[in-house]
Amino acid sequence: PILKIYEETFSEEGFVELCKRQTPSMPLTIYLTHKAQQLYILEDYQEAYAKLIAMESFDLIKTTTVEITHAFYTLLISLAMYEINQDKSLKNNVLEKKEQLKNWAENCPENFLHKYQLIEAELARIDQKEWHIVLDLYEQAIENAKQNDFRQEAALANERCGKYLESIH
Repeated sequence: PILKIYEETFSEEGFVELCKRQTPSMPLTIYLTHKAQQLYILEDYQEAYAKLIAMESFDLIKTTTVEITHAFYTLLISLAMYEINQDKSLKNNVLEKKEQLKNWAENCPENFLHKYQLIEAELARIDQKEWHIVLDLYEQAIENAKQNDFRQEAALANERCGKYLESIH
């Protein structure tokens, strides 16, 4: 169930087409990043991944605050896709790209540590580490997100942790 925006004077498809005609398109960069985020939350990983692929050539991502959201959800979505198709290149890409997130976390833990911890928790879950290690990583991500007022990401980490706990019982 993909959420779409429709009103009398606005259509999502029309907006995307209009943005594609503008180069560079900041609105399209922001839109596709948030659309991928939405699709990940709705567990439509393949469609979310398609949005990421559509943005690969966008230079604007690297020059905006959208870069952070894009980088974080690229890692999460790539891990979800790895679980679906076991394509080792996806996991290797995550292992490589998470280093940027680690760097951000080391330099500004208030904004990035919880994101890095959630990626680490997801990797530990996928690698079938012992349950207490995985749970500890999720709990660290949740606590750091809450402590720094990242409520949406605390909720996301809680949800991922809950799905993990459900899967092992």
